[in-house]
Amino acid sequence: MIQSSTFDVAGVHNKKALEKRLQQIQDGDDTLDTGIMMFDLNNLKTINDTYGHEEGDVFIQTFASFLTRILTEDSYLARFGGDEFLIIQKNTTWSQLEQMNIRLQTLIDEYNQTADHPLSYAVGYDISCKNHYYLIMDLLKIADEKMYQDKKYKKQQLAQKQQYLTKSGLAQSISSDSLKEKIFTILTNANGEKEYAFIMTDISKFHLINDYWGYETGTKILNFVLRRMELFSDSLFVNRYHSDIFVAVIDTTGRKPSDVKNHLEESNRQITREILKTFPINYFHLNTGIYYLKDTNTPAEQIISHANIVREKAKMELSGVYEYTSEVALNEQRRADTIHSFKSALMQKEFKIYFQPKICGRDQTIASAEALVRWQRGKENMWYPDMFLPILEETGEIQALDYYVYEETFAWMNQRQKEGKKIIPVSLNVSPVHFENIRSFTEKVMTLINKYEINPYHVIFEITETTFIH
Repeated sequence: MIQSSTFDVAGVHNKKALEKRLQQIQDGDDTLDTGIMMFDLNNLKTINDTYGHEEGDVFIQTFASFLTRILTEDSYLARFGGDEFLIIQKNTTWSQLEQMNIRLQTLIDEYNQTADHPLSYAVGYDISCKNHYYLIMDLLKIADEKMYQDKKYKKQQLAQKQQYLTKSGLAQSISSDSLKEKIFTILTNANGEKEYAFIMTDISKFHLINDYWGYETGTKILNFVLRRMELFSDSLFVNRYHSDIFVAVIDTTGRKPSDVKNHLEESNRQITREILKTFPINYFHLNTGIYYLKDTNTPAEQIISHANIVREKAKMELSGVYEYTSEVALNEQRRADTIHSFKSALMQKEFKIYFQPKICGRDQTIASAEALVRWQRGKENMWYPDMFLPILEETGEIQALDYYVYEETFAWMNQRQKEGKKIIPVSLNVSPVHFENIRSFTEKVMTLINKYEINPYHVIFEITETTFIH
């Protein structure tokens, strides 16, 4: 009876026993290397209201059973509320608390694949150490605040987790919401001394492996890559995201970005060697994007997006690894600015045309000119072609800019004619996209030539070497 009086129906210490343990710690000499982990089980009220309190008790007991599986000999687990649990971890480190949470999340992810009532929880944890020394009640308060932040975020996730094993035995994938929750939990509970990197990796032209060698071989390769990535040192978690894309968070504390990049490059080379040795394929290459988690205020969806951007850029690198840097961030900001402001800039004539003269070497007279375009961004900010043309070529908006340049040029030539000034041939660039519908291009150009009464002899169209080669 004495034994059972300190335990809850969930099989762990109850609130009374917890209070006694906390008092013992408070009366002790210090709280050095003591950690607190607080857990709040989500959706218990829904289970109780929908299926009854007996099913709710099973829900709680199931979660408690997973908590017991992450304990060590220095752990003290207790339930101190209806759906709230607490672990006091003695002689611990912050990394151990982090790994315990990752272990719990992995266990629950596996359970949820076949569970009638999937488990979800919020967590907050911290440690009292030399750099951050706390009394036990202060430590409880900090862990509780972090848990509340985690719970608030997870309540905002509307889509339901969809982690599953397919009938083909394919490695489980992680939903975007679950991935964002994992990232948020890690960053929310991070103390200032920890550094992380989020990585996203894919397999080059994986569809060709499926098409040529079959889906069974493709599935085996995906599972092999996942298992091999899990062996990467300092990995907190690794998951298949979707298709042939994998995601992971790694601990980079105390390491230079160049060392992290080199380590990932070597890991990818090792995986490639093992794949080519194990499977009958003749070509295999991994592309990895790295995003360093420096700002804990960066939303998880932006972290995933940034990593995805550099994963695509990695495909153009021989090493297959690309880092998200301030330069990449600036280029992406400019890209977004270009895409969203182009049409209004065109209507407001922010694009200015300049004519670069071509000088005849024989008599030093102007023989012809080349039309150049610049984007006037405000009074003192001018963008040159390499800052916006590649983006407009990607989006297809380059056609509209080309016709704008043609019309502005022809209008200038027409005005010179009216003023009786000399007319010289003008060279104009033709973007590659026009060759997809050359008839439409021809008709629009002739319409502009006729509108401004331009002698076609004075119009020269130029194509780039790249266009010519294609």
